[in-house]
Parts: sequence; C-alpha cells; structure tokens
Amino acid sequence: MRISLWPALLAPVLTCAVFWSAVPSSAHAASCGAGKLGTHRTMKVSTDKFRDIQGFEKSFGLRRGEVVLTFDDGPIAGKTPRILQALKAHCAKATFFSVGRMAKAYPRLTRRIVREGHTLAHHTHAHNRMTAYGPTRRGQLIDRGIATVERIAYGSAKSTPRVPFFRYPYLARSKATDKTLRQRGLISFGANIDSRDWESVSANTVHDRVMKRLRQSGKGIILLHDIQSRTAKMLPRLLNSLKAEGYKLVHIVPGTGAPKHDIGPEVDEQIVMAAAEAEPTPEKQVAKVDRTKRTVSQSVVAIALAEHDASERERQLAGGVTVAEVPAKQTRATAPQPKSVATKSDPIVTAVLPDDKVSDRVVTTAKLSPKVQSIIANRRKATIVKSTERKKQRASKRSKSSKFARVANAKWKLRRSQWIMN
Repeated sequence: MRISLWPALLAPVLTCAVFWSAVPSSAHAASCGAGKLGTHRTMKVSTDKFRDIQGFEKSFGLRRGEVVLTFDDGPIAGKTPRILQALKAHCAKATFFSVGRMAKAYPRLTRRIVREGHTLAHHTHAHNRMTAYGPTRRGQLIDRGIATVERIAYGSAKSTPRVPFFRYPYLARSKATDKTLRQRGLISFGANIDSRDWESVSANTVHDRVMKRLRQSGKGIILLHDIQSRTAKMLPRLLNSLKAEGYKLVHIVPGTGAPKHDIGPEVDEQIVMAAAEAEPTPEKQVAKVDRTKRTVSQSVVAIALAEHDASERERQLAGGVTVAEVPAKQTRATAPQPKSVATKSDPIVTAVLPDDKVSDRVVTTAKLSPKVQSIIANRRKATIVKSTERKKQRASKRSKSSKFARVANAKWKLRRSQWIMN
C-alpha cells in the first residue's frame, strides 16, 4: 500500500496560514517592535449606513478593548509634530479633525498627516459653533473648511469630500445642524471618552482621566486636541498604557457601501499620492512671489511700462531705466528676482506683474523718469489729502454729536428742575 506524504507535509503550512490570519495584530506589532501598540485593524466607515457615531454603539462595530484615537483643532507647530512622532514610534494611526484656517497656516503639517497614513477629517473653517448660525452661513463655514483642508492636503478640492468625516466644534449640535450635515453627505463623529485636555490641568491628570473613563466604558472613541502641549507631553505615556492594559487600536477610514473590517493597517494610496504631489518643490518655493511685499501698486507699474515703451526706450536708457523681457517659456524660478525696496531718496520700483499681464515682463531695480516720479508723488499727496479730509470729517461728526449730547443733557436738566419746582 502506498501512503501519500503530501497531507503530512502540507499540514504545518496550513496550520501556520490559519494562525497568521487569526492574529494579525501580533504580527503587525512584531513588525513595529516589541512593546509597541501598533494598529490592530482598519475599519471602513460608509456614509450609506452611518450618519452619527459616538463610539459606544454596537452598530459602529468596535469590540470590547478597542479604541479610536482622534485629535481636534490642529495642526499647529510645536505640538502636532510631537504627536505625529509619538504615533509613528508606536506604528499607531489616528484621525485628525483639522480646522481650515489652521491647515492654511501650517500646510506642511497638514500634508504630513496624510503622508504618514493618518485620516484627515474636518472641523469647520474657524472652529465655529454651528448652533450659533443659520442654515446658509452654517453651510458656508462647513464648505469653506472642507475646501481649504482638501486644497492644502491634496492640491485640489472635490465636490464630494475625500474623507466625509466631521466633528462639531465644542460638540455643539442640534437637529438643524444635523440636517446640514446630511445634505452634504457627512458623518458626524462624537466621542464617548472626552479627555478635556483643554482644561488647565497637568499632563498626568489628562492621562489618568482618559484611562479611567476607558476602563469604565471598555471601548470607544478618545477625544484629544493636538494644539495642547499637555496632550503632546502625555501621549507617549498614554500609548504605553494602552499597550500595557491590552487595548487594541482601530484606524477609521472612509469606505463605500457597508462598513468592512479589514485585517491589518490600511492606507489609501491615492490620498497619500495626492498629498505627496501637493507638497511644494524647491523650484515652486523659489518661484512663489510674496505679493504682500510690493512697494507700488499694479497701476503705477503699468504707468511705468507705458512710459517706457519701444519708441522711448532708447532715449530713457541714458536715465538708467532697465526693463527685462522674460521669454514666455521661462519659469519664474529663473526669472530676475526683485532686489531692493523703494525709498523716498531713491525712487526705485520693485514689483512683479501678475501672470495674466502681457509677456510676463518683470520690472527690476530701475529709476523712473521725472514724469512717472511726479505721477507717483501726486498720487501720494492726493492719498494723504483724502486721508486728512476723512479724519477731519470724522472729528467734526464726533464734535457735533458731543455738542448735541451736551445740549440735550442741559435741556433735560432744565425740564427736571421745572418739574421739581412745580
């Protein structure tokens, strides 16, 4: 009788395969390093099923001992980088609910959040309390915040947000605000474990508060703020405590259809690629013109260019006028850069015309003709005169109003005295 050896040879392999699929978190933690929290699994959350998530619902899908880390109000320099470094050290993924104006102030940190595989969600444009506004204004603040974050993080803003996750500032909501979110297809995220790290307490107090509430609930969404220094200081200890007490970290990402619970960490490659492409290159940084440092208005530059046209260029060269022509295919990075700032003693124009002007001409350090200098001087004088007149008018109105108040007060005192005498 011939006995096949294939079942005996394949049995260890099949056993290892089953064991590997059953314990993905241990394998991921081993790749991160001993004693690290790691990311247990990635949960896809779909707008088809969820409109509001607090973290304790059975329908949300968190199992006992699983937590989701979320950070609000950032990014900000000095704190968000420390938080990202702590998360990276533990191979942990979190969700950042970013404020539009903060993303605009710190674009590099915004793109770094996406590049490192975290979820970038939304928190209005200026941390606005939604219950204080009507439907129109409320929608504008939400849309502006989403568009700002997406343009900075991915280079463009779509009509449908890449990440339809939203958290109310101050967690202030109502039926009207929920209706506004539903109209935009957004999921409202709350938190059943509020750290209250914005209070004036120590980092240890915040840590103990989070762990106490987590032990009571057993699972949920942890609310932190990456703009708080105490949070950045406390986070490494919190991650170590979560690991020591056996909690599992879940990373939430947007998904389509019913929520799917995928094994192991997952990153949306398209979102990460968009964030990498949006990062400015050194050439783009050199080419960027700081329009706030212009020393003259576009109208004055236009006058200077009109004054130094082709027919008068030869005659004006003796006066030191230099107008550099930049070829249309030449980039801004190789174009002549402004060198100096105009002063009263040395009337020099330093300005760059917008891209929509003809032939991308750049006016570099150049002395203007007497005619143009007189035009500039007259405009400055006219501006000063108008400003002085406006100040006089305001002062006159104030004096008239104060005079009227004095007369009215005197009349009132006279009438009151008459009433008393009668």
